[in-house]
Amino acid sequence: MKAVLGAVRILLVPVVLFFAMVFVSLLVEGEYGAAVFGAATLGLLTLPYWWPLIGRIRRHLDAEVEAVALAQRADAQHQAYLNGHPYGIYGDYRPSDL
Repeated sequence: MKAVLGAVRILLVPVVLFFAMVFVSLLVEGEYGAAVFGAATLGLLTLPYWWPLIGRIRRHLDAEVEAVALAQRADAQHQAYLNGHPYGIYGDYRPSDL
């Protein structure tokens, strides 16, 4: 899969540059309908490149959110331990009373 994405990226650069130049020239000439069609085509052509990248960014952001939540929970448990609260020792899994 990585080899395919690498080939797509290499082949995609000249195509994107060409469409960007055409898009700008259409906007300068006042051909807005053709410019919108060109932008849509460019978006569809770059979709194979952006889709995996967006997935990677989402996974990275999810990992950051999880790390922040873990750090906050650890800090709360530490403060509870310092105050002598059982949550500081057992966390969310307090043993049952016998």
